[in-house]
Parts: sequence; structure tokens; C-alpha cells
Amino acid sequence: MLRKKSKVLMTSAIAMGLALTGCSGGKSGQPAPGAKAELDQTPVTLTMATLGSGISDEEFKTMIADPVKAKYPFITVEYRKYQQGENFESMITAGFIPDLIYSGILDVPVMQKLDMQLDLTPLIKKHDVNLNDFEPSTIEMIKRYGDKGQIYSMPFSLGFPILLYNKDIFDRFGVAYPKDGMTWQETIELARKVTKTVDGVSYKGFGTMVAARLSLTMLQEKYDASGKAKLTTDGWKQAMDIYRQLRTIPGNEGNPGEKMFRDNKNVAMMATFNGGLGLLEDNYKAGDVFNWDMVTFPSMPGKPLEVDTPLQILTISAQSKFQDQAFLALKAITSKENQMAMSKAARPAVLKDDAIKKAFGQDYASLKGKNIAAPFKHKHQPINRGNVYDNLVNPEINKAADEVVNSGKDINTALREAEERANKSIASYSK
Repeated sequence: MLRKKSKVLMTSAIAMGLALTGCSGGKSGQPAPGAKAELDQTPVTLTMATLGSGISDEEFKTMIADPVKAKYPFITVEYRKYQQGENFESMITAGFIPDLIYSGILDVPVMQKLDMQLDLTPLIKKHDVNLNDFEPSTIEMIKRYGDKGQIYSMPFSLGFPILLYNKDIFDRFGVAYPKDGMTWQETIELARKVTKTVDGVSYKGFGTMVAARLSLTMLQEKYDASGKAKLTTDGWKQAMDIYRQLRTIPGNEGNPGEKMFRDNKNVAMMATFNGGLGLLEDNYKAGDVFNWDMVTFPSMPGKPLEVDTPLQILTISAQSKFQDQAFLALKAITSKENQMAMSKAARPAVLKDDAIKKAFGQDYASLKGKNIAAPFKHKHQPINRGNVYDNLVNPEINKAADEVVNSGKDINTALREAEERANKSIASYSK
């Protein structure tokens, strides 16, 4: 989180940004509502930085830079990477303002705090983009960050929760494979059956994300209407209890990660977002093949398959000199052709096109014969909203979870103390 002194520096940096953006050529100007698009083909170079979410060099090239260049040869998009010890806030403080920002939807408050968001509504009208072509949940989530209906970002790709599993481990122990639609309790019982040590190999039944992130998949809200942390609800207690049960299965301590599932191959099930499918494909191409598959993410008892909307977005900096050209880039990136190519490369598209969805993973040899329908069985619910206090509250949630798991602290006590610490930090920050 940034202190007041930093905020002053950032404000100054943003003001300097018009002169220091580092792009060349082109014309600026946000179009008036209803104006007709006039295509200025003066060569420009747009810079893109990341915030929160990351993107590989290969994905940037094939999903952003190349499709933009193919559609608009006069537009070049460059990926501005961080130097050692640098992050988004320090980059802005130093005076560098990117034209495009690639981020997760929950990172929007950082851009809002820095006054970097541009309302895209006039550009959407000018360049004839139909928002009805997109998955409704993606636009609804974006609209939640505009108090007067502003559209501050365009969706890039829709994340998905997934439960990966290693068939070889289940076969070894004669245990039935996971199936779509399992509840968390069913998953816990299954994990117990495949958590064993055999021939010196410790097989872990289940690995997952940190408690604060896992709670979002369970649709738990962190704040009340006044903006204070709200962590002592029945829903939070249930979520914390599930996390405790998973982490305290005898032999499953330590919360195994995706690398152990993928490389060590001693993790039976891995609950994750997006599943690291690109890395699994890399392993496959390198000849490192094992028998895995995937099913739907576990659900809360008595609840349908719903998950908070994990969404990657692209935002145009309000300080960019090249807003028209930047929007043309977004138009190319969200085109049907590019979204189809992204879907084939196992990036769920944000367009509501069945043909694009059915093409998911077609370019990945490692996905042949896999349950690729599983990621699309969840209904995305835009419940949670990113908050400038997340970096204060999330660590307290994770600390409470560690106390419950490692020292056996009572869940009610751990959540109450986490809520108190979080609200104390929020009050201090607000001053």
C-alpha cells in the first residue's frame, strides 16, 4: 500500500507522464460521443505494462502484439517489463506512464487510486464495438468499477477454476477418479484416500491456493457496506473450516503446489485457476508425459457450480497520448479471430460464441482426450470487487488460516482477531 507521501509523488509523476510516456508519432484525443471513426495511420508505438496478473513473452507476442500488427500495421505494441526491485507503483512514481495496462479485475482499485483509468464509452461508440458480443459477466464485473456506468477496461480472457488430478496415483491406490460436481467435503474425503507414503514416496492428496484467494472461489465477501473488513460471517467460518480440513490431512501438510503436481508428480489433486495448462503443455512437448485430467472445481454444499469472475482485462491509461490507437489495439485483441486463436491456445475467450468455446485447447496436444468441458460448467458470478484495502486484509486472512492449521487456534477466534487487525490497518491507512 502506498503512503500519502507516495501518493503525492505519483500524482506528480502522472502529470509528467504526458511528456515521458516514451511513445512516438500519432495523434491524440478522445473522440466526442457519436463521432465517426477516422483512421489515423501515422505509425505509433504503444507500451504495455502489467499490474497484478502476468503474461508470458510468448502469449504477449501471439495474443497481443502480433494480432494488433496484423490488423493495424501502423501500430506496434511493446511490453515494458519491470526492472529489478520495480513494480507498477514505483514505475509510475518514476514518471513512466504506459499506454496499455494488462491486469486482473481485482487490481482495478490501484489504477483508480492513481487516476489512470479512461472511460472507454466514447471510443466504444466511435469504433463500433458491440458489448453484447461479450460474456455478460465480464462486462458486468467491469461496470462495477464505474459509479456512473463508465467502462474503464475491456475484457481480455476469462479465467477458470479447475481441479487437476493425477490418474496414475488414483490407479496405484485403486481409488475412483474425481468427477465433475464434487463438493468440498467429497473432495476432502477423496484426498484422504490418496494421501500415503509408499516405497519412500510421499503422495499428497490435495494442493490448493492460499486461503484468501481460495475464499473468493467460495464467493465470500471481505467488506461490509461501510468498507470495513467482514470476516466473522458463517460463510467465512465454513470456508476456513474447509481450508483447515484440507491442510490437516495427515501426510498432506505443507500445501503442495502446482510445480509438485506437474514436475514431481506426487500430488493427487490440485485446485487452481487456469491450471497451468501452458506449463503442462510445455512438459508434454519436452517428453515429460503423465496421465492427468481435470474436473470442475469443488463447490460449497448445497450450492450450484458458481465461482467469482476471475477476469484479465486491458485498460488504456488516461494519460496516454494515443487513446484512439490504443483502443484500436483493444478492438483487434478482442476480435472474433483473435479470441478464437486464444481459445485454441487454452485461454478462455470473453466472447459469448459457442464455436470459440468448443475450440478450447485444440492447439494443445496435451489436452487431447481431456475433460475440456469442465472449465465451462461453472457459472461466473461477479460477487467480489477489488478494494484498495486488499493488501491489508488478505495477509490477515492468510495469517488466520495459518494459525488455525499450524497451531490449532479456534476458527471463530482467528477470524475475529483477523477482522480486528484488518480494520485497525484500514483505519490507520485511511488517516
